[in-house]
Amino acid sequence: MKSEILKYFQENIEYLEGCDGGGLSFSLPKFDLRPKNFLTFSELDLNGEHSLHSLVNATGNLKRAMDCELDTLMSVLGLDDLYRKKRLGVDKKLGFLERSGVFKASSLDRINKLRNRLEHHYETPSIEDVQVYFDLVTAFISIGDSFLYKLRSISEVNFSYLDYNHYAVKSSISLRPTKVDLVIYNIEKEIVNEFVVKIDSNSTVDDLYDFSYLLKVNQLLGDFYHKNMSRNEFVDFLGGEI
Repeated sequence: MKSEILKYFQENIEYLEGCDGGGLSFSLPKFDLRPKNFLTFSELDLNGEHSLHSLVNATGNLKRAMDCELDTLMSVLGLDDLYRKKRLGVDKKLGFLERSGVFKASSLDRINKLRNRLEHHYETPSIEDVQVYFDLVTAFISIGDSFLYKLRSISEVNFSYLDYNHYAVKSSISLRPTKVDLVIYNIEKEIVNEFVVKIDSNSTVDDLYDFSYLLKVNQLLGDFYHKNMSRNEFVDFLGGEI
C-alpha cells in the first residue's frame, strides 16, 4: 500500500490541484479535568519553592497531562477501546502518533526517556529535567489540539487533475465507525486504486499500522491543500525523508 501511494504522488503531484473538502463534527470525551488543567497544576508546582515534594508533584501532573491528551486523541479517533482490548500502552499510542505524522519521533524519544527515568527508575527529579519535561508536554498538547482542529476543518480533502474538471484523489476520515479512505482516479474518471481501513473490535495491530499511514496521507493532503507545503515537501514528507 505505502509504495503504491507514494509512487502515485511522485508521478502525479505536479498535475494535482485542490478542489474541495470538509471537516468532521465530534465531541471531546467527558473528562472532569482536561490536559491543560494538569499543566496548570504542574506550573504552580514549578513556580513555588523547588522542593523534592513540588518537583515530584509537578512530574506527576505532567504525566497526567500527557496521558489525558493521549486518551483524548484516542477517544476522538475511536481507537481507545481497541488499545485497551489489545493492552497497548502509552508507548504504543505515541508510536501511532509518530507513524501518523502528528508528532516528531525525536521529541517523542525525549519524552519517553524522561518518563522512564522519573517514573520507572524512581530517580530524584532535577528542576532542569522537570522543566524540559514541562516544555515537551506543553508542545505535545499544543500539537495534539492542532491535530483535532485540523480534523474539524479538513478531514475530507479532494484534488482534481489540472485542466480536468473531475476528481483525481479523494481522502476522507470518518468516525463511528472509524474509517479512513483514499480513492485514486485516472483522467478517464475511473477508480484505479482505493485504500480503506476500518477500525473495529476485530481489528489487528497491522490494521492500526495501515490506518496510521492513511491518516498521515490525509493530514499531509490537508496541508498541501491549504498551501502549507510545496509539492516537493509533500512527497518528501510522505516518503519519510523529512
